[in-house]
Amino acid sequence: MLGEGDDTSPTKTSTRTFAVYIGEERVNRVVPTSYLKHPLFRMLLDKSRDEFHCSDQKVILVVPCSLSAFQDFVNAIETCNGNFDFGDIVEEFL
Repeated sequence: MLGEGDDTSPTKTSTRTFAVYIGEERVNRVVPTSYLKHPLFRMLLDKSRDEFHCSDQKVILVVPCSLSAFQDFVNAIETCNGNFDFGDIVEEFL
């Protein structure tokens, strides 16, 4: 369900998705709004808030992690069925 954005034009999203930008490179990805309720994604949002000292990012949502770590989070979210192992993917946050 993770979609790649086009870096040359604004991201078009459906009403059930939203755009995030990953890492220092600001790689654009589109994710489902259902991720907002998942504990792993909430952890990413908390890190973003803490890193940027902002609870209301009005322009873009930047997730401060590597693209590979973000993909690990997405894979865990999509396959967990309510059970997930934080394992190595949270090491980047410690």
